[in-house]
Amino acid sequence: MADRRCKVVCVGTTRAGKSSLVQAFLYGYMSREYAGTVGVEFHSKTVFLPDGPVRLQLWDTAGHERFSALVPTYLKSAEAVLLTFDLTDRASFDEVTQYAELIAKHAVGLAPTRVLVLGNKSDLDDQRQVSHQEAAAKSIELGYDYMEVSATQPTNVVRCFRHLVAQVVAPDGRLEPTCMSRLRSPCSPSLISGPKRRS
Repeated sequence: MADRRCKVVCVGTTRAGKSSLVQAFLYGYMSREYAGTVGVEFHSKTVFLPDGPVRLQLWDTAGHERFSALVPTYLKSAEAVLLTFDLTDRASFDEVTQYAELIAKHAVGLAPTRVLVLGNKSDLDDQRQVSHQEAAAKSIELGYDYMEVSATQPTNVVRCFRHLVAQVVAPDGRLEPTCMSRLRSPCSPSLISGPKRRS
């Protein structure tokens, strides 16, 4: 049984695929039927890291505007944040900065290494509206790590959660290799690391 617990809050616009990512992480697949999150949904799963098991507590927040007032409440006690946007929706990406401002305002003292920006739906490359380089550059500008994922494949889903939990449990080490030096070339399966500022 895991004694260590880690609270991760999932934020992002509606239809970015937050709930699908959580479902793919929990069960290894996602439902083809879309059912938007109403308010906030809670899930938990044990993640096994080299230093031992960690009980991951996931808070999946609704992206719809009418539930936006709930997000700050959960950010206040977050130990890590997944900020998800839809690679096939430019408007979804444009709101990343707005969510970053919410995180900075309400998750006071949260180290930038504990925020991971996810570009979801990487499998829909022919519908992509945001390039890998642009998304990575924006994440680095904000001081956050970046990774592209696909809930339907699923690609990088388990990896992104393990990486984020590792930043909480062992912030001085890295679970995943970075490809910072390859920012100008395609490296979508890999993690792009933002500058590590002091919180």
